[in-house]
Amino acid sequence: MSQKRSYQQNCALAIALDLIGERWTLLIVRELLIAPRQFTQLLRNLPGLGTNLLTDRLAQLATSGIVIRETGKGHPVYRLAEKGRQLEGVIFNLIHWGMSYTERRNAEQYHADEWDLLPLRSVFNPVFGRRWPGCYRFCMSDSKLHLECVDDQLVLAQQQSPVVAEIHLSSTTAIAMFNGELSWRDALLSGSIDWVGEQADVELFLSTFDPQAQ
Repeated sequence: MSQKRSYQQNCALAIALDLIGERWTLLIVRELLIAPRQFTQLLRNLPGLGTNLLTDRLAQLATSGIVIRETGKGHPVYRLAEKGRQLEGVIFNLIHWGMSYTERRNAEQYHADEWDLLPLRSVFNPVFGRRWPGCYRFCMSDSKLHLECVDDQLVLAQQQSPVVAEIHLSSTTAIAMFNGELSWRDALLSGSIDWVGEQADVELFLSTFDPQAQ
C-alpha cells in the first residue's frame, strides 16, 4: 500500500479529508452507494483508475471502517459499512452543488443508467414511494432507469420487470424540478414531460421527487 498523506491538523474537516479526500475515494463511495461491487466492476465504472491505485484505496477505506470486503464462493464483493453509508448525505449535497457545473463531455465516461440513480435518490420521498403500484421506467435525456421502491429505498429494478408507466423528460427539466425551480405540475402542463401509462400513476411518481413535499 502506498504511503497515505495527511494534513496533520486536529480539525474535524481535515481528519475527514484525510479519510475520504484522496482522489477517486468519493467516486468509489458513489459506486458502492448504488450497489455492492466486485473489483472488476469498480474498474469498469471508474475509467482512468488503475488496478494498483484501486487496491490501495479499497484497503485504506477498509482500514478506516468505511468499506467491507466480503468473500464467498465467487469473487470478493465490496460494500459500504455503516460509516460509509453515513456519507450518503455528503454525496447528495455534493451532487446538488455540482449540478450547475455539469458538462457531459465524454459519453464513454457517463454511465447514465447507474449514475443518475443518486440524484433521484437524494430527493426521493418514501412516503409517496410506498404507494407505487410497481416498477417505473424513467427516461431522462440519454439515461433510462427502471426504478422501484423496496423497503422505503429507491432501487434499480430488473429491466424485464413489468412497467407501470414510462416518463420522458430532459435533464434540464429534471434538474429544475429537483432544485425546486420548476414544479412537476407545471412541467406536465407545459409539455416538458411525456409519458406512457395512466396519468394518475405518472403524477404519483413525479410527486415522489418533489422537494417541496420533503
